[in-house]
Amino acid sequence: MLKGLYKKEFMRGAIVSIILSITITALIYYFASQAIISNLMEALTEIAVQGSKAVENELQGKLDIVETIAAGNTIIDPEIPLDTKLNKLKRDVERRNFFIIAITDMDGNSISTNGEKRYVGDREYFRLAVDGIKNISEPIISKEGGDLVISFAAPIIYKDEITGVLFSIENIEALSSVSDSITLGDYGRSYIVDGQGTVIAHKDRELVRGRLNIIGEWQDKSYDRSLYNFFVNITKSGKGGGHYLLDGSMVYAGYSKIKGTDWTFVISAPKSQIFKSINQIYFIIILILILLLIVFIIASVYTKYLRKSLEGEKAFSDIAVDTANLIILSIDNNGLIRDFNRYAEIKLGYDKSEIIGKVNLSDLVNEEYRDNYNRFSDYMSRKENIDSFEMPLLSKNKKYVHIFWNTSVVFDYDKYSINMVGIDLTERAELAKEIRNKHDELTNLYNELQKSEVTLKKQYDELLQNQDTIYNLAYFDSLTNLPNKMHLVNLFKKDIQGARNSFAMLLLDLDNFKYINDTLGHHVGDKLLVMVGNRIKELLRDDFWACRLGGDEFMILVKGFDSIQAIELYAEKLLMAIESGFYIEKMSVNISFSMGIAIYPEHGKDFNELMKSADTAMYIAKETGKRKYITYNHEMNNRLIKNMTLESCMRSGMESDEFLLYYQPQLEVQTGRVRGFEALLRWDSKVHGFLNAAEFIEVAETSGLILPLGQIVLIKACKFIKHLKDMNYSDLKIAVNISVLQLLQDDFVDMVVKILEENDLEPSCLELEITETLLIEFVDLNTDKIKKLGDMGISISLDDFGTGYSSLTYIREL
Repeated sequence: MLKGLYKKEFMRGAIVSIILSITITALIYYFASQAIISNLMEALTEIAVQGSKAVENELQGKLDIVETIAAGNTIIDPEIPLDTKLNKLKRDVERRNFFIIAITDMDGNSISTNGEKRYVGDREYFRLAVDGIKNISEPIISKEGGDLVISFAAPIIYKDEITGVLFSIENIEALSSVSDSITLGDYGRSYIVDGQGTVIAHKDRELVRGRLNIIGEWQDKSYDRSLYNFFVNITKSGKGGGHYLLDGSMVYAGYSKIKGTDWTFVISAPKSQIFKSINQIYFIIILILILLLIVFIIASVYTKYLRKSLEGEKAFSDIAVDTANLIILSIDNNGLIRDFNRYAEIKLGYDKSEIIGKVNLSDLVNEEYRDNYNRFSDYMSRKENIDSFEMPLLSKNKKYVHIFWNTSVVFDYDKYSINMVGIDLTERAELAKEIRNKHDELTNLYNELQKSEVTLKKQYDELLQNQDTIYNLAYFDSLTNLPNKMHLVNLFKKDIQGARNSFAMLLLDLDNFKYINDTLGHHVGDKLLVMVGNRIKELLRDDFWACRLGGDEFMILVKGFDSIQAIELYAEKLLMAIESGFYIEKMSVNISFSMGIAIYPEHGKDFNELMKSADTAMYIAKETGKRKYITYNHEMNNRLIKNMTLESCMRSGMESDEFLLYYQPQLEVQTGRVRGFEALLRWDSKVHGFLNAAEFIEVAETSGLILPLGQIVLIKACKFIKHLKDMNYSDLKIAVNISVLQLLQDDFVDMVVKILEENDLEPSCLELEITETLLIEFVDLNTDKIKKLGDMGISISLDDFGTGYSSLTYIREL
């Protein structure tokens, strides 16, 4: 009978528990969703701040480069010819990977590195630069190609007076490339908006090219008003978060102004991506709860069917309990009596109101039977049942009532109670076990909710990881994993600028790296840069910092050196380490570098000034033969200007035919007969006077003028020998010096053949003398061309002006 009563009560409680669980689950889902949205807004705003800094660093870095170039001696000096300045800028375009650089006079007339002349006096970036303000322009339509571009402009200042403007042009696509690299998950997007609400960078390039302005066109384009409101907010405030409907889906976004512009960086993520995991978990939980509710509804129907019989059993059970004279008690885990049946009132003489909730079971136990109670308490503390033990209780009239107890422990989460009766409690124990099983099911549901909380935390952690990714994009080189220039600039300002200790800046530029890219491919060049970066890292010490500036340039900052000799010793070790060679794709690749060294604060009091001095020293190292290091001194600027002036005069000299050939006879030792001539190049300059080749050949090779000059020499020499043959002097040869830079050109062999054919000469009439020093660096690249020339009958010999590199082994290689 008791079993039916407990089962009925259990059914009701279980149904209430399920309904309550569903309600709690819905509330948890609601508040968890709100918490996710709140955390998401904060995280998206922070990511937007980091993204805006990454874009700012990218733009500021390019503007700093333009400012550095504009401050160079070649650009600011009005005495240096415009052609010389343009040649310098062309090298900067190639070296810095710019699209176009142009120089402008104070009237707004500009000439660019591609030779185009334009009037830019009506451009805002020109007017700001003339006022002394370096600036980044709004997106504008290029006058040259009609493309959408941005401009980086800086004033040219000579003796504290603005004399012109230097600016570079970048396609607006560069902005979209930066924003494309900053994403959030699979569907997150980032884009850039200008101060009027126009999209200027986006993964969908058509939106950029179409100059989409949400604020002005949202109704015409059928966008939701929430998108219009969001764009209005980002044009008014510095940073924040928001949401809008796009294509029927809710999108959450964070935004931050890009310092130095009125542009705003925005990063967004669709709601479906954010709530995907948690929605799946809650769906499973709710499905389980619904299934349990169905089970309990079926059980409830069955309970109604048995209700009448249960009511009859209950009446019979009440009569049986009273007839059996059973004392029934219930105590809580503290021993306080919580239940007291009618027969207990009769036998112990207490009324329920005097006992329940007021009297502890121990109060009814006499000291004589304290051991029995202690044994019972021990079982109670261990939550164990006791079968058939005697523990008399003291009645109200101070008489003992001897009772043999059977007990059962009933659990209610973290509490429990003990039922004490004098009958067999097997059925009740089974009911208690069933209650515990249901409790376990509810506990499992609770654990599922806890797991969902873990999932939410994981998603939040992923948002934080994205911040680390953006930091790496802003401050580290993606190819070599070395810090980038921005990282070293911050380090310089924090630890070096203003310090009393001396610091050294080492600026490295790989020699002839362009030819590696042109001949072996850019993928080999990239692998070489990674290997060079790793080798530099191997030689770093505790107070050394290295970075890749871009292209083939690296920089090392050194702290705490004893003397300049210590720096030069380190530079020597670095030079030897790089020149030991690299093995890439089954090829041996040899490379060297030229290094400029500048000391802080003697050679510069800030980063840009120190870098300018190191760059000048490095340029001199390249001019004087490469594969060396040179420490800056103030006389180098004069040498640099001299070489640039020499280069400019060489260009005009080739146009006015100032270069001459002298022909030195070559005699046979046995007969004394003239077997041929060697063509010796001389320059009768209107500015510099009469010069030997050794006085200008290095400038010619460094500037690239060796290519047209070498072709002029070859043509004149072949015409000379042709003239002698026409005078019946047969069997004569002409020997001509060529640079390995000529030999590296793809069309060199075709050019030689064409000149021979134009002068109706046999290949055997020509002997080419190749500079051996540079040839060693590119032996793998030149062997095929040398062999092809030799197979045609052209003689090949080595001549490096007496430096003594020749060896039988090397000649055998050719």
